[in-house]
Amino acid sequence: MRIDVWGMDWCGACKGVAKHLTSLDLDFSYHPLPPGKAGWDRVEELSGKRATPVVALDGTVVPFAEFKQKINALGLTPRPLTQDEIDEWD
Repeated sequence: MRIDVWGMDWCGACKGVAKHLTSLDLDFSYHPLPPGKAGWDRVEELSGKRATPVVALDGTVVPFAEFKQKINALGLTPRPLTQDEIDEWD
C-alpha cells in the first residue's frame, strides 16, 4: 500500500498522522504544502475540501475517516518514537 500525506507545517493533525504512521513502521511520503493561498489551493485541488491533512492510498485521495479505518484494520501496534523521530515531526 502506498501512502501519501499532504500537510502544513503548523497543522497538528498533519504532524500527528506522520508520527502515527512512523510509529507503525509504515512507509509513507509526506508532502509539505506551501503556506497561504497556494497551499489551500493545492488542498482543494487534491481533495475538493479545505481540510488538512490530505491522505491518499495507492494514489487515490480518501476521506480521513476511511484512511483511519484502513490503517487501523492492519492491526499494527504502534511503537514508541525515537527522539529523532519526535524531533522530525515537531
